[in-house]
Amino acid sequence: MVGRTYVFCMAHVPQHVPRYVPARTNDGWSIVGLVVLLTAICIAATVVIHKRTYKHPTDPTMQAVGDKSPVEGLAR
Repeated sequence: MVGRTYVFCMAHVPQHVPRYVPARTNDGWSIVGLVVLLTAICIAATVVIHKRTYKHPTDPTMQAVGDKSPVEGLAR
């Protein structure tokens, strides 16, 4: 009985069909270029904003938070 079952199962094995699908590995380079460009723009904008707005703590023109002189004429 075991021999016949094995032969019966082997009779229904599907035929091998080659299904080679070539990989497309170079399709994402335009996206990578865009991301790198946007990163460079963000870094450049950060440097420009930092250079224009940063004041060193020892800079005489820097004013600390809460360091405003009180306005005269206001009663406390």
